[in-house]
Amino acid sequence: RFGNHSLTVFTAAGKLPPSAKPSAPRITPNPSTVRARPCPIAAALHAANAGVSFFFVLSGFVLAYNYPALADRGARQRFFAMRFARIWPLHAFTLLAVVVLLPRAVWVVPGVDPWLAGALSLLLLQAWVPVAGYAGAFNAPAWTLSVDVFFYAMFPLVLARVREAPARALTGALLLSVAFPMVANALGGARSDIPLDRWNWYLLDHFFPPARLVEFVLGMVAATGFVSMRDRLPSSLSMATIAEAAALAACAGGLAFLHRVPYAGAWVGPGVGDWLTQVAAAPLFATLLIVLAPGRGALSRVLAMRVPVHLGDLGYAVYLMHGLVLHATVWPSLTASIGGAASLAAFWIALVAVAHLAWRFVELPARRGIVRAFDRRAASAASPTGGRGAWTR
Repeated sequence: RFGNHSLTVFTAAGKLPPSAKPSAPRITPNPSTVRARPCPIAAALHAANAGVSFFFVLSGFVLAYNYPALADRGARQRFFAMRFARIWPLHAFTLLAVVVLLPRAVWVVPGVDPWLAGALSLLLLQAWVPVAGYAGAFNAPAWTLSVDVFFYAMFPLVLARVREAPARALTGALLLSVAFPMVANALGGARSDIPLDRWNWYLLDHFFPPARLVEFVLGMVAATGFVSMRDRLPSSLSMATIAEAAALAACAGGLAFLHRVPYAGAWVGPGVGDWLTQVAAAPLFATLLIVLAPGRGALSRVLAMRVPVHLGDLGYAVYLMHGLVLHATVWPSLTASIGGAASLAAFWIALVAVAHLAWRFVELPARRGIVRAFDRRAASAASPTGGRGAWTR
């Protein structure tokens, strides 16, 4: 159940790439002088952007549950091999598809070196560069993979701390994460009017990997808490369903008010205010995962069915390739001929079909091949001959 991310398909579009054009300056209003007005579009955009936070929390939860300990060097090496096999092959394939199928003009924004941007993207280092044009080059959603790589590198170290003292580990991650938005405050705060090929400290509170570590560690702590309290969670179908519905309603309510969080910038500064907008829903997501994890309620049982599980398997490919499919030239004319709703349905059908092909013929074979190769090498190294006899056969 934890190996497949059944929920991913429902929020795959939530990881929003940087805007292709500079927008108006980001201004944090003073709540004492400005009366907030409901804005459905703003609420929807902030809720969609929270999908990034959900996946970071989910990643920490899944990994901490499936890897309760990495006791020796061999276990750590296999963990890293499996993480590499999980994300890099399809990322490299999608990057190649962008280069082959899309015009050069959409690879990078003007002023960004395509060779440097390509190298950073291929190596999943783009989120470390506080220049939006590099963070979002070629395939903009891949910036989150750069953050994931940082999480994976930190996981063995953080895992030991979470097992020993979960609250202390979470507090340490929180202090580290909030330090970078505070640096952004000191350097001028969050701005979205700076050209995309220029340094922008706004990325320190949004894209910079250490600034998002607290969400990942929160997921790990939630998994530890789930293991310890699993027997005390509701066991009957009705009570478990009520708990799942309540947790889901809390998430929906939190997301509905997420667009008001930036107003906190009047007190904590625009950098920290923007960072809070990214991470504020994380505790709600962690609670939802704890409630869904036992699989005793109606919602979790539906998510465990064959179709949702397969859609979860396709979630990574859906996320990585939705920008590529969206760039197809057919969509404007199709929208004009059949209407927006029908064109949107056609887009999702095409995206799921492309994602299925990528999962079936690229992601799955590459993952299995890399893991098998690692296991064969590890077994050979552990043999009495240390693997030397393999070269004589």
